[in-house]
Amino acid sequence: VERTLALGFLLQIVAVVLLAIGWSQRWFPFDTPAYDAMRQLWPFLALQILFYAFFIRRPTVGKIWALLLLLSITEGLGVILMLWGFAGGRGFA
Repeated sequence: VERTLALGFLLQIVAVVLLAIGWSQRWFPFDTPAYDAMRQLWPFLALQILFYAFFIRRPTVGKIWALLLLLSITEGLGVILMLWGFAGGRGFA
């Protein structure tokens, strides 16, 4: 369990780093309005790394479930805010 969580933590960090590199270089799809919309996602990505780092210490079944719940919530809120920013802060009829 510890090795699996450590691998997941490493993959989470690699994913955020690759996303940051792609965003900073304006690689696709960040060469459009998604570049500005992505700014709203960074705090949620940072929270995911912090949650992961906290919950993988002395893991229990409850901590793993809490981690999955918190990662899902932060990812969902971040993506919703990013899409809202991408749509120009308005809803469509």
